[in-house]
Amino acid sequence: MIDWNKVITQTVATVVGVVVVGAAVQMWLGYRSMDDKIAGAVATVAENQARILDAQDVLGPKVDKLERKLIEVTRSVNDLANQLKKPREQRSTVRRPEVPKTSERTAQEMLRLRRERRRPRR
Repeated sequence: MIDWNKVITQTVATVVGVVVVGAAVQMWLGYRSMDDKIAGAVATVAENQARILDAQDVLGPKVDKLERKLIEVTRSVNDLANQLKKPREQRSTVRRPEVPKTSERTAQEMLRLRRERRRPRR
């Protein structure tokens, strides 16, 4: 005669064992997936770091040059502000360059050329 109690117990034990092994496999696959994602992220960060360092090497001297120019401009502005604070008689005479005046004909010619550029060509 069949001992149903043993059959059911054995079946339940097998099912539980399969579920435990399946869960372990799923956890392992998840671990491997996360490990691959982390490795990819680390590689991306390393590439970005290399690009940033290259950009710093290229832009560093340019920034230094701009800072020097800024200092020069700031000094010039301060000198000009100090000059403007002085009475008119004490100011140094700095002449602005003469800007040639455009004649009426030249101005009209410039307007005509502008209009021609805006017209659609056929």
